[in-house]
Amino acid sequence: SRPGMFSTIQEAIGRAQRHDRVEVMSGTYNEAIVITKEIELCAMLGESPEIVMWGTCLTLSCPTTGYICGIDLVQMDKNHEIPSLCVTDGSPIVTQCRFPSVLVQGSATPHLERNEITDSWSTSGIRLKAYAGGVFHRNVVYSHSNFCVELHNAGSTLFTENDFGIVPGKVGRRGKGIIFISFDVVKFGHKPQFIENRITDPNDDRVVADRSDRRRDDKSADRR
Repeated sequence: SRPGMFSTIQEAIGRAQRHDRVEVMSGTYNEAIVITKEIELCAMLGESPEIVMWGTCLTLSCPTTGYICGIDLVQMDKNHEIPSLCVTDGSPIVTQCRFPSVLVQGSATPHLERNEITDSWSTSGIRLKAYAGGVFHRNVVYSHSNFCVELHNAGSTLFTENDFGIVPGKVGRRGKGIIFISFDVVKFGHKPQFIENRITDPNDDRVVADRSDRRRDDKSADRR
C-alpha cells in the first residue's frame, strides 16, 4: 500500500501496486478511467464520487480480478451505442455502483451485484459479446432504449434475483423489450441461465420500497 493524495483517479491508479485499494472522495471526476491491474477502486465510506465523460467512463482490462464499489458513472453522450462501463478481460467484481450501461466482451467474466443500471438512451443496459460471460446478481436494470439484457456471447452467463423493467411514459426509453438472446448464443451451446429474476414496473411502490431496503442493507454491510 502506498498512501497519498492525488489530483486524478487515473494518477492514483497509476501509482497503485497490485492488491492496493484506491479510495475516492465525493466529487465530479472528468476523466476516462482504465484499469489494467488487480486493484480495488472504491468510494470512501459515506462518499459519492461521480466519473463524468462523453464516452466510456470506466474500462476494466485486468486479466485476473479487481474490485469496484460505490462509484457512479455519468455518461454525457446519449446518441451512440457507447457503454459507460466496458469490461474486456478478467473477472472483476462490480458492486453498489450506478451507471447507464455495461458492455462485456472478449473473454471477460465479471460479477456484477447490487448495481443500478438505468437510463441508457441509445443502447441496452447489459450487453455481452464474443466469448464473454459472467454472473449478474440482484441488480436493478430498467429504462433502456433497446433491451435490459442483450446477449450475443458464447460464455457461461447467470442472472439471479435481478429486477428488469421499462418505465411507462418515458418517451425514447420505453425499449424494444426486456431480454434479447441472439441465435448465436444458442448455436454456441452456452444457454444463459435466469433464476428468480423479476420483470416489474420500477415505479411500483412495492419495488421502490424493496430497492430502498436493499440500499440500507448495502450501506450497513462491509463493502467487501
